[in-house]
Amino acid sequence: ERTFDFSSTKPGTLPDGWKIELAGVGKPGDWRIVEEDLPPILEPISPQAPRLTRKAVIAQAAPSNEDERFPLLIHNSERYGDFTFTARFQITGGTFEQIAGLVFRHQDSKNFYVVRASALGNNLRFYKFVDGERSVPIGPSISFQKGRWYELSVRAEGNQIEVLLNGTNAFPTLTDNSFNAGHIGFITKSDTTALFAD
Repeated sequence: ERTFDFSSTKPGTLPDGWKIELAGVGKPGDWRIVEEDLPPILEPISPQAPRLTRKAVIAQAAPSNEDERFPLLIHNSERYGDFTFTARFQITGGTFEQIAGLVFRHQDSKNFYVVRASALGNNLRFYKFVDGERSVPIGPSISFQKGRWYELSVRAEGNQIEVLLNGTNAFPTLTDNSFNAGHIGFITKSDTTALFAD
């Protein structure tokens, strides 16, 4: 099991092994470590337990309103084939878009899979970029709120892809043969600002 701990990374910088990229058009994202108060992953047993914990999280804080702008932050020091990738995210802002999610089996900035949530569109979508062309998104309508934390997971085994939201399967298992291994990372769209943790 690999856990990414950003507590030793200086705020305002990026941890080692992570790379900023851009899919589509516009300017790259402003990805950096910030300190943020987070609710616990598990509900506290004691009512006296703190409701929030100060943690180092990754922020994408550079809004820009190009429609086909996809800021990426990629963990490019390791490649994964079969895996489960889990993170929490919070959409913090955006006028034109409020979209945040996970990138996986990333080859380069033109070839990768995406699972992302939209607080404006109230949906969860899977799609892929192949040679820079984005496929038609598929996925269910789900209500998301700006300023709220959600847990998103991807399980990939061979050509089978499962997507979980807050620990529950979000839609039926997907089958796709485009990429069998690659890097993992985070994505936003257009003028979205967002946080990623855990």
